Amino acid sequence: MSHFAVAVISRTPEEVERLLAPYQENNMGNCPSEYLEFVDEEEMCRGSYETGFMKKIVSPDGQLFDVDDPQFRDPDSHAFERKYVIPADYKEILVSFRDLYPTFENYMKEYCGYDERDNEIGRYGYWTNPNSKWDYWRIGGRFRGLLKASKGTLGELSWEYTMDKENRYLEAAGQYDQAQIKDIDFSLDQELYNKAARFWEVYVEKAPLKPEENPEAFDSFYTPEHYKQLYESKESYAKEQAGFSTWALVTPEGEWYQKGDMGWWATHNGTAESFRNFSEAFERILSKCDPEWYITVVDCHI
Repeated sequence: MSHFAVAVISRTPEEVERLLAPYQENNMGNCPSEYLEFVDEEEMCRGSYETGFMKKIVSPDGQLFDVDDPQFRDPDSHAFERKYVIPADYKEILVSFRDLYPTFENYMKEYCGYDERDNEIGRYGYWTNPNSKWDYWRIGGRFRGLLKASKGTLGELSWEYTMDKENRYLEAAGQYDQAQIKDIDFSLDQELYNKAARFWEVYVEKAPLKPEENPEAFDSFYTPEHYKQLYESKESYAKEQAGFSTWALVTPEGEWYQKGDMGWWATHNGTAESFRNFSEAFERILSKCDPEWYITVVDCHI
């Protein structure tokens, strides 16, 4: 599961929900029907039922057991790497799905997890949004106060932020979750730029530390090659860290732009080219926006 920031540009503050709606995953079964497509699995599952087999364990008296039946578990195996030991007089065999399940419907319910065919289509399958990007979202969230502005709206305090000190800092520094474009400061934070540039010099380019520098400030979970692949240069990395930046953007027309496809645990397929294309698109779109329009920072989860 991953959280990522999305900048939603809207003509009014209330439009955020409408602009994000077309990108909802059908995880709770409540995605608006106009965004859904039916994925028909009946033909594929029928083929599996007709020709497929399952590995089973057969006892000397002919009883069938699953290969991971608890009675076969090795008590000395690790909880996250369970091993199973089959008694010498038991055999491992392949049993066809047709022999295990008397009907296709029985197979679909007990093996595939479908209680019944879809009421609307009359076939086995599921509804999905092919354009899904998020399963839930909130304004601000983990990216609370990302906008530097002269005035705006700060979202409700969420569980990720429990310290009053941090909350006061956000308000005092003029950082908001939603503000009109005319009130937002998009200039680079020079202190953050210098800090990021120095990190690149030490961690990526292997420059020696200065006497006053703490080695822990120049460590990372990612490899130097990772930074080179995504940012290519010190300047582009520092600019990314010091300026207003989100993972994705939604325009007032409802178009979604992103640096790459976001997966679980913050994994993604973003590249230096996709990062660069996103940055250029953001600047181009922003230049055409009415200063009276709004930018809202949304914490999306997938």
